[in-house]
Amino acid sequence: MLVKKIGAIIYFKDKDKVYFLILHRVLRWNGWEILKGSIKKNETALQALKRELKEEIDIKKFKVIKKINKQIKFKWDYHDVIIDDIFLVKIDKDSKIVLNNNTRKEHNKYLWVSKQKDIKMLTWNNTKSLLKGLNRKLFK
Repeated sequence: MLVKKIGAIIYFKDKDKVYFLILHRVLRWNGWEILKGSIKKNETALQALKRELKEEIDIKKFKVIKKINKQIKFKWDYHDVIIDDIFLVKIDKDSKIVLNNNTRKEHNKYLWVSKQKDIKMLTWNNTKSLLKGLNRKLFK
């Protein structure tokens, strides 16, 4: 069975420096990841992104800069999972992050980190490769 998910590379800029949001996952496994979530039946990828931003970090004000033309694939619980819709999402520097604005406690903490530190802290190599390949010009 194929499970489709969305992913979000969430960031803010402070002068010329870019900071990325990473989340520490505690539901089903422990480690650092970018925001991701399932696409529900009859939901578009953009609708899923908006829902996940609200549910996982309680962000309502954001700007989708672009959809990144990359994929992340992995296996989970006998399922093939594909994150085919990965969005670059800019939020304000002063945005308040509130974890787990739903009943499922997926994450217990978050960090704002620079790209080099971010790549090292992420748990999965496919996510590290994704971030490593991002062009600095994308971050407006």
